Amino acid sequence: MSDHPAAWDAGRPRAGQFFKLIAWPLFVAMGFGLVIATFVHGRTGLPPGLGWSITVALGAVGVAGAYVFLGLAMSLVGRLRLADALGRGTQPLIPLALMWPLLVTIYASDAFNHRVANEQGPAWIWGAAVAASLFWAIYAVAHTADGGGGGGPARRVLEFVRDSSAGPLKLLVVQFVIFRAMVLIAFTPLGFFERGSDYGAFEQRARLGAEGLLPGLDYWLEYPPLFPWVSATARLIAESFGGGYVNFDISLAAILLLFETGNLIFIYLIAKRAFGEEMALRIAISYSVLFLPIYAWRRTFEAMPLFFALSGLYFLIQGRRTTAAASLAIGFMTKVFPAVLALTLLRSSGGLLRSWRSLFAFGATALVIGLPLLAAGPTFFIASYRNMLARPPWESLWAVLGGYSSFGWVHRYRLDPDTATEFAQGQPLSRAVNLLLILLLVVVFVYMITKSGELESPTAQIRFATVSLLAFAIYLKGWSPQFMVWILPLVLLSYPGGRGLVIALGLSVLSLLENPGYFVLWSDSPWVLWIIVGARNLAFAVMGVHLFRLVLAERRIDRTDAAEAVDDNG
Repeated sequence: MSDHPAAWDAGRPRAGQFFKLIAWPLFVAMGFGLVIATFVHGRTGLPPGLGWSITVALGAVGVAGAYVFLGLAMSLVGRLRLADALGRGTQPLIPLALMWPLLVTIYASDAFNHRVANEQGPAWIWGAAVAASLFWAIYAVAHTADGGGGGGPARRVLEFVRDSSAGPLKLLVVQFVIFRAMVLIAFTPLGFFERGSDYGAFEQRARLGAEGLLPGLDYWLEYPPLFPWVSATARLIAESFGGGYVNFDISLAAILLLFETGNLIFIYLIAKRAFGEEMALRIAISYSVLFLPIYAWRRTFEAMPLFFALSGLYFLIQGRRTTAAASLAIGFMTKVFPAVLALTLLRSSGGLLRSWRSLFAFGATALVIGLPLLAAGPTFFIASYRNMLARPPWESLWAVLGGYSSFGWVHRYRLDPDTATEFAQGQPLSRAVNLLLILLLVVVFVYMITKSGELESPTAQIRFATVSLLAFAIYLKGWSPQFMVWILPLVLLSYPGGRGLVIALGLSVLSLLENPGYFVLWSDSPWVLWIIVGARNLAFAVMGVHLFRLVLAERRIDRTDAAEAVDDNG
């Protein structure tokens, strides 16, 4: 059967079309409006009051309007008939259908209604549904722009679940999740394993939600806005189970485990595309046995931006450039480094016009996420980015050259936007030095882009992305040991086989020597940090040069093969 939407809808009964395009969206919209009215005004009998009815109507009209806008966007980017685009637009509404069982539970259970009316805990349920619908819509538009069929990412997930040939990967995923679940339960926040964990800081900020304060809107942050909302969700989940730090710790780690599991799957899928199924399984197993990703997962949130970086790289290798750009943009709104992989979009086959379209998709996705937050809380949103730009160097080449040998420091009081640029430790780089470093990074990237030519093979795209990230890591004015987990998957993919695992193990040891090694055991000996930072940057530079030479060598081979083919045909 054809995957074209017109063929997919051909012969469909009018009643089915009516249900799909009109009845189903109205059903979802009305459920959303009813839940909003119930939150605002409480449960009501029949007939409802005028204010309650107006709130229902406004909520329903908002969802219906978003559905129509989504259909128009998909029709525009995919050059589809509006009816076909609206048919695709019904899928992102699926998470919002959860509002109906929530509504039934509110009216059927006095206890649940009391919790909804008096506690914040249950709010994560409908908040997660709205977020899932929003991000599903973003991917649906990107998938349509790439010329994908009506099933989209949801259908591909189902195909993977049903794929009998993916048995070894499924077994590895089960082992991966079970092992980490045991770590989650066994290593409590009181153990050495959690020494220096950022989870405590995440919980302190998320706790501000109990006072009605929202991340990025009512207080500033030292990184982009998406993760703090995940952290706030973890607090609400924890409250549903009695609250407290331990419940928060488990809730947040469980959410991040979903992203970490996705990382394993995308590593396998990227490797399968580049090297075949057998090597893909070996690379996935190599990642699963590394200790550093486990250590970082139980201390930081790097698994989340890494998920979007790897998914973006996978979609790029598939040729789904707009979807790749959307993934990388979502990652960029979580952490800055996924944006660096967008450089690969400029050098992937397809021509300069497609490259600029991909960058436009990247910017549009970032704006869809960032503009509402900027509009709702411009003061603290801008303060967050001012903090990121103004922070003094730490644990980097620029930090040790400036004589600073401690960790990155930010002001603990986040309710005043002025504290975002107040630093008690470290020395900020001058504007001239900042501009010089940015200029040097731009020169390196321009050289890479102009020298490499179009990247047609998956291996060239993977290695180019790795070199881009290594160059960015050397440039960074601030470095934290957990950042090494950005590099490890790309090392395994760039050096398939035993060499990649050995390099990944070496980089892992280097990261652990920095923390907990240096900060727990040798913090009174700054020369140790000098050695660690120097070794890290040297390793990155050597790998970057070697991998870029491999990219250029592959390009020369492709040119030679093409010339020989022309001669044979001539």
